[in-house]
Amino acid sequence: MINKYIKKPIEVEALQIHGNVSEIKEFIGEHGDAHINDYAWKAGLGQPCTVVTIHTLEGDMKAIDGDYIIKGVKGEFYPCRKDIFEETYELAESEPNDDIEAMLEHLWNDTADEESEDKV
Repeated sequence: MINKYIKKPIEVEALQIHGNVSEIKEFIGEHGDAHINDYAWKAGLGQPCTVVTIHTLEGDMKAIDGDYIIKGVKGEFYPCRKDIFEETYELAESEPNDDIEAMLEHLWNDTADEESEDKV
């Protein structure tokens, strides 16, 4: 008998590919590689394109500009086409970013230090 199933609502991390090679490499680490393919552009036949190879549980998979890279619940990475991603996922409410808060605190402290130096 064929049964119907509903996908469980599980929060995942994802990154869209759009020329952001260093961000991609930081996100996937040793689970793949990314580079800009500009052969067509150099030959005057097309635009440069970001190409990502992701080492998945099923073998190496490719992703290109517009696609998403998803980090699964067990730390695995896999590509997802933009249309499928947007039909399947929605942006979760984000929590305050600790890095941004630390940066703002640092800027606030620097500004306060400069103001106190100006008074001396």
